[in-house]
Amino acid sequence: MKIGNKLRSLRIEKNLSTQQVADMLNISESTYRKYETNSASPSLDRLESIAHILKKKLIDLLPEEVVCQSDMDGRFNTNHRLELCPMCEKFINHYEQCIAELKEENKQLKRLNR
Repeated sequence: MKIGNKLRSLRIEKNLSTQQVADMLNISESTYRKYETNSASPSLDRLESIAHILKKKLIDLLPEEVVCQSDMDGRFNTNHRLELCPMCEKFINHYEQCIAELKEENKQLKRLNR
């Protein structure tokens, strides 16, 4: 299932109109409709905003063919990484950066509590 199909399905599940979602994203309804019809692709930031509005995880919006597998420790398997589409690579890089920032913030908080 493509991203647009998932967006439409999840939006309907939440009883939201395309206009309501577009308003929450501060974009035109026609732009949002392009996402749902797969005529345009939302940016990573926009996709994160949509996930938040729909109360879903970002990965829930991705088509099955770009969701990558991880090993038992939750790390991405490098064999699968070579087969991923560019958008999935962006997601991986984005989340790896977020994890690194959170680890640094955690270290700083631990130092403050000593």
